[in-house]
Amino acid sequence: MLGLKSDWRDSFARLQSPVADDLERIKVLIGELVHGDFGLVDQAVDHLFSTSGKMLRPMLMLLAAGNGGAARRELISMGAAIELIHTASLVHDDSIDHSAFRRGVPTLNAKWDHKTSVIIGDYLLAQAFSEIARLGDFEIISEVTRACRSLALGEMRQMSMEGDLGVGEEDYFAFIREKTSSLFKVACVVASILNGGDNRKVLSEYGMLFGSIYQITDDLLDYIGSTPETGKPTVMDILDRKMTLPLIHAVSRMSPEVRDEVQAVFAGGKIDRAQAERVAALVQEAGGIEYTRSRALALAAEAVKLLQDLPDRDQAAKLKRLVELIVERDR
Repeated sequence: MLGLKSDWRDSFARLQSPVADDLERIKVLIGELVHGDFGLVDQAVDHLFSTSGKMLRPMLMLLAAGNGGAARRELISMGAAIELIHTASLVHDDSIDHSAFRRGVPTLNAKWDHKTSVIIGDYLLAQAFSEIARLGDFEIISEVTRACRSLALGEMRQMSMEGDLGVGEEDYFAFIREKTSSLFKVACVVASILNGGDNRKVLSEYGMLFGSIYQITDDLLDYIGSTPETGKPTVMDILDRKMTLPLIHAVSRMSPEVRDEVQAVFAGGKIDRAQAERVAALVQEAGGIEYTRSRALALAAEAVKLLQDLPDRDQAAKLKRLVELIVERDR
Protein backbone atom coordinates (compact mmCIF):
# COMPACT_ATOMS: atom_id res chain seq x y z
CA MET A 1 0.00 0.00 0.00
CA LEU A 2 2.97 2.22 -0.73
CA GLY A 3 2.00 5.87 -1.29
CA LEU A 4 -1.54 5.70 0.08
CA LYS A 5 -2.57 8.27 2.68
CA SER A 6 -2.33 7.16 6.29
CA ASP A 7 -6.06 7.62 7.02
CA TRP A 8 -6.93 5.42 4.03
CA ARG A 9 -4.42 2.79 5.15
CA ASP A 10 -5.90 2.85 8.65
CA SER A 11 -9.44 2.44 7.36
CA PHE A 12 -8.37 -0.41 5.12
CA ALA A 13 -6.51 -2.10 7.98
CA ARG A 14 -9.61 -1.88 10.21
CA LEU A 15 -11.73 -3.55 7.55
CA GLN A 16 -9.05 -6.17 6.97
CA SER A 17 -8.60 -6.87 10.68
CA PRO A 18 -11.24 -9.64 11.03
CA VAL A 19 -9.60 -11.65 8.25
CA ALA A 20 -5.99 -10.63 8.93
CA ASP A 21 -5.01 -13.98 10.45
CA ASP A 22 -6.35 -15.88 7.45
CA LEU A 23 -4.53 -13.50 5.09
CA GLU A 24 -1.29 -14.25 6.94
CA ARG A 25 -1.98 -17.97 6.53
CA ILE A 26 -2.54 -17.36 2.82
CA LYS A 27 0.83 -15.61 2.58
CA VAL A 28 2.54 -18.52 4.32
CA LEU A 29 0.88 -21.01 1.98
CA ILE A 30 1.91 -18.96 -1.05
CA GLY A 31 5.51 -19.16 0.15
CA GLU A 32 5.22 -22.94 0.48
CA LEU A 33 3.67 -23.28 -2.97
CA VAL A 34 6.14 -21.16 -4.93
CA HIS A 35 9.42 -22.36 -3.44
CA GLY A 36 10.90 -25.41 -5.10
CA ASP A 37 14.25 -27.08 -5.40
CA PHE A 38 15.69 -24.89 -8.15
CA GLY A 39 17.76 -21.90 -7.13
CA LEU A 40 16.85 -19.49 -9.90
CA VAL A 41 13.12 -20.04 -9.36
CA ASP A 42 13.50 -19.40 -5.64
CA GLN A 43 15.53 -16.25 -6.27
CA ALA A 44 12.92 -14.94 -8.70
CA VAL A 45 9.91 -15.64 -6.47
CA ASP A 46 11.72 -14.24 -3.41
CA HIS A 47 12.24 -11.03 -5.36
CA LEU A 48 8.70 -11.06 -6.68
CA PHE A 49 7.11 -11.42 -3.24
CA SER A 50 9.59 -9.13 -1.45
CA THR A 51 6.86 -6.47 -1.43
CA SER A 52 3.24 -7.22 -0.74
CA GLY A 53 0.18 -5.63 -2.30
CA LYS A 54 -3.20 -5.23 -0.64
CA MET A 55 -4.11 -8.94 -1.05
CA LEU A 56 -7.42 -7.54 -2.26
CA ARG A 57 -8.73 -10.61 -4.07
CA PRO A 58 -8.18 -13.05 -1.17
CA MET A 59 -9.55 -10.40 1.19
CA LEU A 60 -12.67 -10.03 -0.95
CA MET A 61 -13.12 -13.81 -1.00
CA LEU A 62 -12.85 -14.02 2.80
CA LEU A 63 -15.28 -11.13 3.33
CA ALA A 64 -17.69 -12.65 0.81
CA ALA A 65 -17.50 -15.99 2.66
CA GLY A 66 -18.48 -14.23 5.89
CA ASN A 67 -19.49 -16.61 8.66
CA GLY A 68 -20.78 -19.29 6.30
CA GLY A 69 -19.95 -22.94 6.43
CA ALA A 70 -16.78 -22.87 4.33
CA ALA A 71 -13.81 -24.69 5.86
CA ARG A 72 -10.98 -22.26 6.65
CA ARG A 73 -8.38 -24.57 5.09
CA GLU A 74 -10.26 -24.54 1.78
CA LEU A 75 -10.64 -20.77 1.89
CA ILE A 76 -6.93 -20.35 2.58
CA SER A 77 -6.04 -22.70 -0.30
CA MET A 78 -8.28 -20.81 -2.72
CA GLY A 79 -7.09 -17.43 -1.46
CA ALA A 80 -3.50 -18.47 -2.17
CA ALA A 81 -4.42 -19.84 -5.61
CA ILE A 82 -6.32 -16.71 -6.62
CA GLU A 83 -3.50 -14.44 -5.46
CA LEU A 84 -0.98 -16.54 -7.41
CA ILE A 85 -3.09 -16.25 -10.56
CA HIS A 86 -3.29 -12.49 -10.07
CA THR A 87 0.47 -12.25 -9.50
CA ALA A 88 1.14 -14.35 -12.60
CA SER A 89 -0.98 -11.94 -14.64
CA LEU A 90 1.05 -9.00 -13.29
CA VAL A 91 4.32 -10.73 -14.20
CA HIS A 92 3.06 -11.33 -17.73
CA ASP A 93 1.70 -7.75 -17.96
CA ASP A 94 5.06 -6.31 -16.91
CA SER A 95 6.78 -8.42 -19.53
CA ILE A 96 4.34 -7.38 -22.26
CA ASP A 97 4.56 -3.69 -21.30
CA HIS A 98 8.36 -3.79 -20.71
CA SER A 99 7.69 -2.29 -17.26
CA ALA A 100 10.80 -1.63 -15.19
CA PHE A 101 9.20 -1.23 -11.76
CA ARG A 102 6.19 -2.43 -9.80
CA ARG A 103 5.47 -1.44 -6.18
CA GLY A 104 8.77 0.42 -6.17
CA VAL A 105 11.01 -2.56 -6.99
CA PRO A 106 12.41 -3.78 -10.32
CA THR A 107 10.17 -6.17 -12.23
CA LEU A 108 11.38 -9.67 -13.09
CA ASN A 109 11.99 -8.70 -16.71
CA ALA A 110 14.07 -5.70 -15.54
CA LYS A 111 16.10 -7.66 -12.98
CA TRP A 112 16.43 -10.82 -15.10
CA ASP A 113 14.91 -10.89 -18.58
CA HIS A 114 11.73 -11.37 -20.60
CA LYS A 115 12.14 -15.16 -20.82
CA THR A 116 12.46 -15.50 -17.05
CA SER A 117 9.30 -13.41 -16.56
CA VAL A 118 7.24 -15.57 -18.90
CA ILE A 119 8.47 -18.81 -17.31
CA ILE A 120 7.91 -17.59 -13.74
CA GLY A 121 4.41 -16.41 -14.66
CA ASP A 122 3.64 -19.84 -16.08
CA TYR A 123 5.14 -21.49 -13.00
CA LEU A 124 2.88 -19.47 -10.69
CA LEU A 125 -0.18 -20.45 -12.73
CA ALA A 126 0.81 -24.11 -12.56
CA GLN A 127 1.27 -23.94 -8.79
CA ALA A 128 -2.09 -22.19 -8.40
CA PHE A 129 -3.94 -24.86 -10.35
CA SER A 130 -2.08 -27.60 -8.52
CA GLU A 131 -3.50 -26.27 -5.25
CA ILE A 132 -6.98 -25.88 -6.75
CA ALA A 133 -6.88 -29.44 -8.10
CA ARG A 134 -5.89 -30.70 -4.66
CA LEU A 135 -9.32 -29.62 -3.38
CA GLY A 136 -10.97 -31.83 -5.99
CA ASP A 137 -13.95 -29.53 -6.64
CA PHE A 138 -14.73 -29.63 -10.37
CA GLU A 139 -17.07 -26.63 -10.17
CA ILE A 140 -14.34 -24.45 -8.69
CA ILE A 141 -11.84 -25.67 -11.29
CA SER A 142 -14.34 -24.79 -14.04
CA GLU A 143 -15.03 -21.30 -12.64
CA VAL A 144 -11.36 -20.43 -12.15
CA THR A 145 -10.44 -21.76 -15.60
CA ARG A 146 -13.15 -19.57 -17.12
CA ALA A 147 -11.76 -16.56 -15.25
CA CYS A 148 -8.23 -17.25 -16.56
CA ARG A 149 -9.57 -17.48 -20.10
CA SER A 150 -11.21 -14.08 -19.60
CA LEU A 151 -7.93 -12.64 -18.31
CA ALA A 152 -6.18 -13.69 -21.51
CA LEU A 153 -8.97 -12.38 -23.73
CA GLY A 154 -8.96 -9.09 -21.84
CA GLU A 155 -5.24 -8.67 -22.39
CA MET A 156 -5.66 -9.30 -26.11
CA ARG A 157 -8.60 -6.90 -26.28
CA GLN A 158 -6.58 -4.20 -24.54
CA MET A 159 -3.69 -4.69 -26.96
CA SER A 160 -6.06 -4.36 -29.92
CA MET A 161 -7.37 -1.07 -28.50
CA GLU A 162 -3.99 0.64 -28.02
CA GLY A 163 -3.81 4.06 -29.65
CA ASP A 164 -7.21 3.66 -31.34
CA LEU A 165 -9.21 6.84 -30.75
CA GLY A 166 -12.23 5.13 -32.32
CA VAL A 167 -12.60 2.84 -29.31
CA GLY A 168 -15.91 3.32 -27.51
CA GLU A 169 -17.16 2.71 -23.99
CA GLU A 170 -18.60 -0.68 -24.92
CA ASP A 171 -15.12 -1.84 -25.93
CA TYR A 172 -13.66 -0.50 -22.71
CA PHE A 173 -16.21 -2.16 -20.46
CA ALA A 174 -15.84 -5.46 -22.32
CA PHE A 175 -12.10 -5.25 -21.68
CA ILE A 176 -12.29 -4.47 -17.96
CA ARG A 177 -14.93 -7.14 -17.36
CA GLU A 178 -12.56 -9.67 -18.91
CA LYS A 179 -9.20 -8.54 -17.60
CA THR A 180 -10.06 -7.19 -14.15
CA SER A 181 -13.59 -8.09 -13.07
CA SER A 182 -13.27 -11.79 -13.91
CA LEU A 183 -10.85 -12.55 -11.05
CA PHE A 184 -12.79 -10.47 -8.51
CA LYS A 185 -15.98 -12.19 -9.60
CA VAL A 186 -14.48 -15.67 -9.26
CA ALA A 187 -13.22 -14.81 -5.76
CA CYS A 188 -16.83 -14.12 -4.76
CA VAL A 189 -18.17 -17.17 -6.60
CA VAL A 190 -15.62 -19.44 -4.93
CA ALA A 191 -16.68 -18.06 -1.53
CA SER A 192 -20.29 -18.93 -2.36
CA ILE A 193 -19.43 -22.43 -3.62
CA LEU A 194 -17.43 -23.19 -0.47
CA ASN A 195 -20.43 -21.99 1.55
CA GLY A 196 -22.69 -24.46 -0.22
CA GLY A 197 -23.90 -22.07 -2.93
CA ASP A 198 -25.29 -19.39 -0.60
CA ASN A 199 -26.08 -16.01 -2.22
CA ARG A 200 -24.20 -16.96 -5.38
CA LYS A 201 -26.06 -14.65 -7.78
CA VAL A 202 -25.71 -11.57 -5.58
CA LEU A 203 -22.04 -12.21 -4.83
CA SER A 204 -21.23 -12.98 -8.48
CA GLU A 205 -22.81 -9.73 -9.67
CA TYR A 206 -21.18 -7.80 -6.83
CA GLY A 207 -17.77 -9.22 -7.72
CA MET A 208 -18.19 -8.20 -11.35
CA LEU A 209 -19.22 -4.68 -10.39
CA PHE A 210 -16.44 -4.43 -7.81
CA GLY A 211 -13.83 -5.31 -10.43
CA SER A 212 -15.15 -2.66 -12.80
CA ILE A 213 -15.13 -0.06 -10.04
CA TYR A 214 -11.56 -1.00 -9.14
CA GLN A 215 -10.33 -0.72 -12.73
CA ILE A 216 -12.15 2.54 -13.45
CA THR A 217 -10.71 4.06 -10.27
CA ASP A 218 -7.26 2.78 -11.21
CA ASP A 219 -7.56 4.37 -14.65
CA LEU A 220 -8.77 7.62 -13.13
CA LEU A 221 -5.81 7.76 -10.76
CA ASP A 222 -3.44 7.63 -13.72
CA TYR A 223 -4.73 11.13 -14.52
CA ILE A 224 -5.29 12.62 -11.07
CA GLY A 225 -3.14 10.56 -8.69
CA SER A 226 0.37 11.78 -8.03
CA THR A 227 3.66 9.98 -7.66
CA PRO A 228 5.53 10.55 -4.37
CA GLU A 229 8.64 11.60 -6.29
CA THR A 230 7.17 14.28 -8.57
CA GLY A 231 3.71 15.08 -7.24
CA LYS A 232 2.50 14.77 -10.86
CA PRO A 233 0.09 12.27 -12.42
CA THR A 234 1.80 9.11 -13.58
CA VAL A 235 0.19 9.30 -17.08
CA MET A 236 1.58 5.81 -17.71
CA ASP A 237 -1.56 4.79 -19.60
CA ILE A 238 -1.04 7.61 -22.08
CA LEU A 239 2.64 6.78 -22.41
CA ASP A 240 1.57 3.20 -23.22
CA ARG A 241 -1.21 4.38 -25.59
CA LYS A 242 -3.86 2.69 -23.48
CA MET A 243 -7.46 3.67 -24.15
CA THR A 244 -9.10 4.09 -20.76
CA LEU A 245 -12.41 5.68 -19.82
CA PRO A 246 -11.17 9.26 -19.14
CA LEU A 247 -9.61 9.43 -22.60
CA ILE A 248 -12.41 7.58 -24.40
CA HIS A 249 -15.07 9.93 -23.04
CA ALA A 250 -12.95 13.03 -23.57
CA VAL A 251 -12.26 12.15 -27.22
CA SER A 252 -16.01 11.96 -27.87
CA ARG A 253 -16.35 15.57 -26.65
CA MET A 254 -13.25 17.15 -28.18
CA SER A 255 -13.33 19.55 -31.08
CA PRO A 256 -11.92 18.18 -34.35
CA GLU A 257 -8.79 20.30 -33.87
CA VAL A 258 -8.09 19.01 -30.37
CA ARG A 259 -8.85 15.44 -31.39
CA ASP A 260 -6.37 15.80 -34.26
CA GLU A 261 -3.74 17.00 -31.77
CA VAL A 262 -4.28 13.91 -29.61
CA GLN A 263 -4.31 11.67 -32.68
CA ALA A 264 -0.96 13.08 -33.77
CA VAL A 265 0.56 12.19 -30.39
CA PHE A 266 -0.75 8.61 -30.55
CA ALA A 267 0.19 8.15 -34.19
CA GLY A 268 3.76 9.31 -33.76
CA GLY A 269 6.75 7.52 -32.33
CA LYS A 270 7.55 7.12 -28.65
CA ILE A 271 5.38 9.41 -26.52
CA ASP A 272 7.38 11.57 -24.13
CA ARG A 273 6.19 12.80 -20.74
CA ALA A 274 5.51 16.35 -21.92
CA GLN A 275 3.22 15.03 -24.65
CA ALA A 276 1.48 12.70 -22.19
CA GLU A 277 0.89 15.51 -19.72
CA ARG A 278 -0.51 17.67 -22.52
CA VAL A 279 -2.96 14.92 -23.47
CA ALA A 280 -3.92 14.51 -19.79
CA ALA A 281 -4.67 18.24 -19.59
CA LEU A 282 -6.85 18.03 -22.72
CA VAL A 283 -8.70 15.05 -21.25
CA GLN A 284 -9.43 17.05 -18.10
CA GLU A 285 -10.61 20.06 -20.12
CA ALA A 286 -13.00 17.84 -22.08
CA GLY A 287 -14.63 16.48 -18.92
CA GLY A 288 -13.06 13.03 -18.95
CA ILE A 289 -12.11 13.13 -15.27
CA GLU A 290 -15.52 14.20 -13.94
CA TYR A 291 -17.32 11.70 -16.15
CA THR A 292 -15.11 8.80 -15.09
CA ARG A 293 -15.56 9.62 -11.42
CA SER A 294 -19.33 9.76 -11.89
CA ARG A 295 -19.32 6.32 -13.55
CA ALA A 296 -17.31 4.82 -10.69
CA LEU A 297 -19.72 6.31 -8.13
CA ALA A 298 -22.75 5.08 -10.06
CA LEU A 299 -21.38 1.54 -10.22
CA ALA A 300 -20.52 1.71 -6.50
CA ALA A 301 -24.13 2.66 -5.73
CA GLU A 302 -25.28 -0.27 -7.86
CA ALA A 303 -23.00 -2.66 -5.98
CA VAL A 304 -24.20 -1.38 -2.61
CA LYS A 305 -27.83 -1.81 -3.68
CA LEU A 306 -27.12 -5.46 -4.54
CA LEU A 307 -25.87 -6.06 -1.01
CA GLN A 308 -29.33 -5.31 0.39
CA ASP A 309 -30.28 -8.84 -0.65
CA LEU A 310 -27.67 -10.45 1.60
CA PRO A 311 -29.23 -11.85 4.79
CA ASP A 312 -26.00 -11.41 6.78
CA ARG A 313 -25.98 -7.68 7.54
CA ASP A 314 -22.44 -7.72 8.96
CA GLN A 315 -21.17 -9.33 5.74
CA ALA A 316 -23.08 -6.76 3.67
CA ALA A 317 -21.68 -3.87 5.73
CA LYS A 318 -18.10 -5.04 5.24
CA LEU A 319 -18.52 -5.50 1.49
CA LYS A 320 -20.16 -2.06 1.30
CA ARG A 321 -17.22 -0.49 3.13
CA LEU A 322 -14.77 -2.21 0.81
CA VAL A 323 -16.44 -0.60 -2.21
CA GLU A 324 -16.34 2.80 -0.51
CA LEU A 325 -12.64 2.44 0.22
CA ILE A 326 -11.82 1.49 -3.37
CA VAL A 327 -13.62 4.58 -4.67
CA GLU A 328 -11.84 6.74 -2.07
CA ARG A 329 -8.32 5.63 -3.10
CA ASP A 330 -5.90 8.46 -3.78
CA ARG A 331 -3.20 6.26 -5.37
